[in-house]
Amino acid sequence: MLEHPDHPADQHCKELLQRLIQSHGYLLQTGPEWCLYSKRNDYARPVDRVGRALVKILRDKGHLVPRPAGGLEPLKVKLEKSGRFTDHRPERPLEESRHPEINDAESPLAWLRSRKDKAGRPLISAEQFMAGERLRSDYERSCLERRVTAAWDLPATAGRSGGTGGAHLTDAALTARQNLNDALDEAGPELASILVQVCCLAAGIEQAERSLDLPQRSGKAVLGLALTALARHYGYIRPESRRRRNSGFGHWALGDYRPAIPVAEDS
Repeated sequence: MLEHPDHPADQHCKELLQRLIQSHGYLLQTGPEWCLYSKRNDYARPVDRVGRALVKILRDKGHLVPRPAGGLEPLKVKLEKSGRFTDHRPERPLEESRHPEINDAESPLAWLRSRKDKAGRPLISAEQFMAGERLRSDYERSCLERRVTAAWDLPATAGRSGGTGGAHLTDAALTARQNLNDALDEAGPELASILVQVCCLAAGIEQAERSLDLPQRSGKAVLGLALTALARHYGYIRPESRRRRNSGFGHWALGDYRPAIPVAEDS
């Protein structure tokens, strides 16, 4: 079983993640433990068991994400399956970031967009949806999947700076990373976390609530606020239009009406 109290947790996290990536494996929960399935035996039966604590660490850090068929798989494997981050894939022009490609099969936002509330309206607006997909697109372009193994795989050497790996990124990736950081900064620390969980890591609402320790059933409301802030940052929602919608009418009057200003009486 992949969990030994005599060794540091980080070491076992590294070993488990590398093993899953190399074998294109995944985890399925059975009772209190997780079973590891591997391509080595064509996923016929579990090849190992993993403790909950180890899985929780990797899940909370975003290294493990839900897989469509159930269970968890490494973020890196999921992105490779979808054809992203391949060395042979040509870079798309940065101008396309305003209209990101959308994969409805993988996007939690697409699921929310397709559902309606009691009034028959989509759970998220078109502006919120496009803002979230644009953030996801910037996340993918920025090559942030390298963080899955970079912190553990690169040996610490004298003279190495904080290990950002910037020297290995293209100009397009660096620009996308800056766009991503700007958007999250604009959303603020209170809302940025749920944007990362749902838009970037493709976590469902309930999983995001657990990861961020949010009250149950509050995720949709928090995500809605975050997506609105994001849409405003990207210019999909104009602040002046929003002010007009919120202003309402004070009272009706003819075009030449002028309000009377009372004159203060002398005391």
